[in-house]
Amino acid sequence: MLTPFHFSFAVPDPDAAKPFYVDVIGCSPGRDHGTWVDVLFFGHQLTIHAGTTAEAGKHLLRDPAGNLLEFKFYHDRSAVPGSKP
Repeated sequence: MLTPFHFSFAVPDPDAAKPFYVDVIGCSPGRDHGTWVDVLFFGHQLTIHAGTTAEAGKHLLRDPAGNLLEFKFYHDRSAVPGSKP
């Protein structure tokens, strides 16, 4: 059985990125909030949000016990919580 995931990442212009995922890759469009858009990625969810942030993206998944786990990655290592300046 497929375990759905959610992946969120920042781009300068979500409206410009959306056609690539919908028209080129063939994903279904999801919600559009203006500053972010959801794309239904073959049973999974991508959230494309506006901005250039230190937090480049995150990945959510459930472990076998049903707990939701969040994994983040950063462009700027100094933005990682608990990192030394």
